[in-house]
Amino acid sequence: MFVAAIYFLPATPLYEKILLSEHDELVSMAELRNIDSTLSDQELRNRLLAYEGYDENSNTLKSDDEGNYTVNIKSADNVRTISRSKILFTGNVEITFLIKGSDNERSLYSKSLIVDSENKTITAYGDVRFKDESLDNGLGNMDAEIVTFLWEKGDLIVTGGTSFSQRENSDGETVNFYNYGDTLVYNAGEKGLFFKDGYITSNPQRQYSSIKAKKIAFLEGGDMFLSSATLNIGRVPIFYFPYFFYPGSRLNGNPAFGLNSDRGMFLSLTFDVLGEYPKISEAEGSSFSAILRDKNAKSNRNNGVYYEESLKPNTGLALWAEKSESYVTLLMDAYERTGFDVGTDSLLKLFNKKLTISTNSMLVYSNQKYNDTNRRFFSVNEFKFTSKYFNLTGLVPFYSDPYVLKDYGNRLTSFSIDSIFGLSQSFPATYSSNITTYTTSINGSLSIPVKKIWFLDKLDVTSFNMSSKSTWKSNLQQYKQTNIVYPDINIKASGTIFGFSRTKNKEEKETVENEKEEFKLSEYFILSDPLLYPLYENEIKKKSTTSTTSSLKLTYTAYEQFKRTYEEYLSGNFSGETTVNKLGSTLTLAGVAENLFTVTSTITPSYSYTYYEESNHQKTDIVSFNNNNKITIPKLGITWFINSQLYRYKKINDDNNGVIETTERFGWDKESVKEHYVSLSKSFERGDFTFTPGLKYIMDPLDGIITPSLSIKYKKFTSAFDYKIVEDTDQNKYIGKTMNLSLGFLGTYFTSSFKAIYERDQFDASDPFAPFSFKSSASLRNKDKTYSITEYFDFDADDNGVKNEVEALKTYIVTPNLLFTHNFKTIEEVLKTDYSEVKLYKDNVLKYWWKNRIVFSGNISALFHYDYNNPYNIYSSLTTKLTFSVAEFLDINFSFVTKNNGYYRYKKDGEFFKNMFEDLMRSFDIFGSGVKSTQFIMDSISLELIHYMSDWNLHFKYTASVVSTSSGYSWVPVVTVYLKWKTLPDLKVDQNWRKYEGNWESTESVYGKK
Repeated sequence: MFVAAIYFLPATPLYEKILLSEHDELVSMAELRNIDSTLSDQELRNRLLAYEGYDENSNTLKSDDEGNYTVNIKSADNVRTISRSKILFTGNVEITFLIKGSDNERSLYSKSLIVDSENKTITAYGDVRFKDESLDNGLGNMDAEIVTFLWEKGDLIVTGGTSFSQRENSDGETVNFYNYGDTLVYNAGEKGLFFKDGYITSNPQRQYSSIKAKKIAFLEGGDMFLSSATLNIGRVPIFYFPYFFYPGSRLNGNPAFGLNSDRGMFLSLTFDVLGEYPKISEAEGSSFSAILRDKNAKSNRNNGVYYEESLKPNTGLALWAEKSESYVTLLMDAYERTGFDVGTDSLLKLFNKKLTISTNSMLVYSNQKYNDTNRRFFSVNEFKFTSKYFNLTGLVPFYSDPYVLKDYGNRLTSFSIDSIFGLSQSFPATYSSNITTYTTSINGSLSIPVKKIWFLDKLDVTSFNMSSKSTWKSNLQQYKQTNIVYPDINIKASGTIFGFSRTKNKEEKETVENEKEEFKLSEYFILSDPLLYPLYENEIKKKSTTSTTSSLKLTYTAYEQFKRTYEEYLSGNFSGETTVNKLGSTLTLAGVAENLFTVTSTITPSYSYTYYEESNHQKTDIVSFNNNNKITIPKLGITWFINSQLYRYKKINDDNNGVIETTERFGWDKESVKEHYVSLSKSFERGDFTFTPGLKYIMDPLDGIITPSLSIKYKKFTSAFDYKIVEDTDQNKYIGKTMNLSLGFLGTYFTSSFKAIYERDQFDASDPFAPFSFKSSASLRNKDKTYSITEYFDFDADDNGVKNEVEALKTYIVTPNLLFTHNFKTIEEVLKTDYSEVKLYKDNVLKYWWKNRIVFSGNISALFHYDYNNPYNIYSSLTTKLTFSVAEFLDINFSFVTKNNGYYRYKKDGEFFKNMFEDLMRSFDIFGSGVKSTQFIMDSISLELIHYMSDWNLHFKYTASVVSTSSGYSWVPVVTVYLKWKTLPDLKVDQNWRKYEGNWESTESVYGKK
């Protein structure tokens, strides 16, 4: 933008003579100065100008005095002197302006141009064009009849000028933006562009739509002023504004005003007291904001009236707020129907952001009394302190009633005038729930540095909590405390009593497991078998340098948990006390002897005390000792484990029963020993074979269970077998219980699986086949798995008395756009066809014509489920989305969802498919009575037509769906027609109708601002 004056040196007679002399005179002047006279006329002029001290490479008028502008006359067909102070340039004139210290040139093109050094003006006329790509205020490109530049002030005066710029509207589309005025003044001092008797349009030739005004002003940053303005479609005025202002820059107070159906007329103000409020919406959905916003604007600062770019850095509190990202904001709202409020939303980050304090509070005066008062309030306060060893957070809310936050916490924070143009204006829904309960709490943690204590590695207060829960009591019309926790504290310590280790480097193999993949249907059954899947896990074996350690270490952990809770608050006294106090520790001895064995032994003593006031003041004390022991021998694959309770003492004391004591000491029985087993599992590789035998034995004093197992993998073939043998203590012998056999083949084109189960303990010599069941699958597929056919069989020889029951005999056919399923199963002891199901799906169907300017696209999804035995379980659905588009002319979007749950009606006379086809034909009778008597129900439908025109887009939309009403289900259509102006898409001329319970009614726009 022009901000300073320019200095020109008045043209001297010698300078004029050199510029205006003919060839003979130039030769004479060159010979007098010993310059080569055989050069061209232009070269002679350049040499003579350089000899006399002028710039030989351009026609720049320059002076020894320092000026703020440099003007270069790039080209002109003819130059002549009109007077001593005026020079006339004619024919393809091009000049450039360059501000001192700037790299951005402004260019001026015209047929004729007069430089008047005495009046410090440059006047261009005849097809004048002005260009400055660095400007974003509508002055970037301009066509005019006459342009006068006052270089001392930096002003422009334009007659019959049209400026041109490109902006993005709120839909993200590029819009050509033309401003015209009979007289246009660019004022450098006020940094504004002023039109008289002008208009704004996106098509200056035809002006399908425009804003016309007596005066139009654009200020730096995008502020727009209009007086005596009208919004026109063609020649017809739609809106009239005696005076209109829209801030492209953010105003101090960020006023938002308009009309809302719930709140009536409203005005919301948001003032920055300290720092900058980050919750200010930039109204990106607003057309005015998008058109007027300066895309090159930097971060602005409050100057008292509105926000503008400042070159001076912040100081004092403002600098601290900027660096710490702190702010203090004053909020004020006035609503016609609900009252007014004043509050603050603040965030303070202190002590290098270690302490954060935030508050969102509002005092409200409501138009209508709530709980016998007009005064309502809410305040949500939080703090957080974070340091290396100590953390503390707190939440302290207050509410006058359950609805106040939802009613007044949701507010507009950006300049908004959209409702003036009839748009649906809605508020945010950040707070959408009633506050029937809220909690006040303080939470903390503490890590105590203990590096100097040899047996203590870590000491933490892992959590500390105090809280109070308040609940709204409708009968009292106030909040009452219903739960208090005071306190809830957890302390934990850990350390090493003694330990030693010896380390040596050794080269060994390390196994890395890949993440599980997502499998196709053709391999689902084999990989869902828990016996087979581990054999298919992808393993990458790589060599790495690791360390083998021999060590022995004794470690411990100790903890305490204490929590006291009060459940109710009655008559000023707390009651319902519950106290829980737990103390415990874990003592672990762990030893490793290189690769020979590992030993782990853990003793866990614990003590707990509980008090329940509501249960007759019951007090319970429990003391217990538990022990875990585990030994592993990696090279042999042997693991031994035992989990046992060594001691348990329990004492219960209440008002009714007195003292009851029980003591449980360790014994070699099932009550003391919770788990006890030894297992053996080791893999052996022999060529392409991998053998993994295994044996697990659950030992005394538990009931013995022996489970031998063996798995074999050979390339793509796998097999696994295990046999569970259970001890029968009554007969003092072992009895086979369950045998599992799994087989699998996972190839590129063929997969198969087989899993057989035999319940050996249910063996009956009269029917030895009864305990047998199996599942199997086989799949043929192509290499990329997009096509496959799979057969799945689930068989049980005896299922609760039903012999040879087929649970499922399914056939799956899969293609890229189809899944067909057909199933047989045993029904009433007879194998019958169960159901068939077809799923069709096709996405992103694209077809192009006419140099790709006509496009058809579609998506379809269809489902048909046919139950052969239950006609009420036959159903279908169809979802279709179609789009037909002609570039820059027309879009047609059509979608519908149809369902049919009434197929059972077609079986009435045994002519199922005939009746279904006839009913399908009736569903297409949309103008007659057929559509009202069909089972093919249109669940929803949408048809949208968009006709793209030069300045406006015509939208037509028809939507309808089945809606539940008081009288049942109804078909509710909605029709919307509107014109949308491309320049300001939010401005729509629209009409909306909805047919509800037989009557058409006008509704708010479904396209209103969300």
